[in-house]
Amino acid sequence: MEQQAHHILLEGNNYEAGRALGSICRKIPGLSDSMRVKEAFLTKQDETQMYKLFDEFCPGINEEIEGFADELKIPAEQVLYYTMTYLRPSCSQMAVLPSRTIISTEYLRPY
Repeated sequence: MEQQAHHILLEGNNYEAGRALGSICRKIPGLSDSMRVKEAFLTKQDETQMYKLFDEFCPGINEEIEGFADELKIPAEQVLYYTMTYLRPSCSQMAVLPSRTIISTEYLRPY
């Protein structure tokens, strides 16, 4: 079974990196829809607490997600990352063994 993964180098400040990633996601059919939740997941109080926690422990991630959301033209609160990581035992990172990877630059052109 062949697996495929993409390695992406993002440059600029956090917001610009998020915009660049959003631009790449828009070019991959179906990916931008899979990166968002359609229904409200968090209360406004949860959102406020979540932003504070991420600012403290993951500086810059809120700005990156804001850029990503702006590029996809969706509210930042609907970005799947928040649903997967806030108050849930989950992980937002993954690793793939080098023997299982194929390098493709098809979607890595600047926006």
